[in-house]
Amino acid sequence: MNEHTELKPRLTFKAIRRWVSVRSGIPLELIEGRGRMAPVVTARWQSLWLTKRLLGYENTRIAHLLGKDDTAIQYALDKLEKVQTNLEELAEECAEALQNQ
Repeated sequence: MNEHTELKPRLTFKAIRRWVSVRSGIPLELIEGRGRMAPVVTARWQSLWLTKRLLGYENTRIAHLLGKDDTAIQYALDKLEKVQTNLEELAEECAEALQNQ
């Protein structure tokens, strides 16, 4: 369990993806699609990282939700952690925004 456990009823995989879409300005359809433009990929990876961090989902569960292999999820998470340094702040911002809905 993590410190955001009490927020779980308001936090869902879909809600996190919608929040990333609104925050990034990238349509949800693109985040959920197969596009490989850098901003889209970053938003997609952020939604994966936030799902793992805030919901405590394992890579296999995230992979199942997306119809992907869990190694693809781990690759995305590893890449995001190398290029984005403010992930904990992003998690706090997301949790707070979804809690206040």
